[in-house]
Amino acid sequence: MKKILGFLAVAMLLGVIAPQTAYAEKKKDKEKKGWKWEMPKKMTGIDEFDHYLRVCDTLNTRILTYMDSVTFYTVRPIDVKQPDGTIIKRRCVVDDKDNIRGSNEALAQYFDMTNTGLDILGDLVKITGETTVATASLAGDPLKALSYGKYLKAGPNIAIEGGKMMKQLLKKMNEQKKEIRQYKQDYSEAGELKDPTISAEEIDAHYSNNEPITKLSEEYNNAIAEIQAKDASIQVPEDGDADIDGL
Repeated sequence: MKKILGFLAVAMLLGVIAPQTAYAEKKKDKEKKGWKWEMPKKMTGIDEFDHYLRVCDTLNTRILTYMDSVTFYTVRPIDVKQPDGTIIKRRCVVDDKDNIRGSNEALAQYFDMTNTGLDILGDLVKITGETTVATASLAGDPLKALSYGKYLKAGPNIAIEGGKMMKQLLKKMNEQKKEIRQYKQDYSEAGELKDPTISAEEIDAHYSNNEPITKLSEEYNNAIAEIQAKDASIQVPEDGDADIDGL
């Protein structure tokens, strides 16, 4: 009888797992997430369930750390202002603070972040199996089932909503990697167009952001010299874009 009551308590608290409707708004802000997780102040003393809690907590931390670590790069036109006031047109890879960055540096970071993101996505799948074991482990203790049953919903929400956000970030990085590779075909690392016969309209069609940034010539030249020295030593590996496209 005690075991039956335990299963009933867990079933009532587990309910139906559904994505939160606020996800569309939350994905605009990396620091907001479509799930809530907080480790209990006291563990249950049930090995299987406490292991489940630790798995969920670790994955939650990994996702949040990943979200905070992503730097997005874009390819932007640069208006380089000369001392006499004239403007020279260039195009470069810039980060989310409009700092000029090297194309190899950006691609190498995207490669590392893609591999890390795919690893996290793979580990999120484990929560389903861990939830099943954790649910069964509470069946013999109805009081703990009532106290800790809420975590049986919170854990899978990490997998559902965290997985959505991870896929969104990975797809965005993949799109920008393609732009940066296109940039390497179109431009030198100094931002000069390799084929001056190509029209501005043709070039703009290759990139998603054609709003120019203004840089003073001294700042621009210093940045270019720095990234040219740095990028020369960076090896950019090939990374299965098709896997990301299929997410």
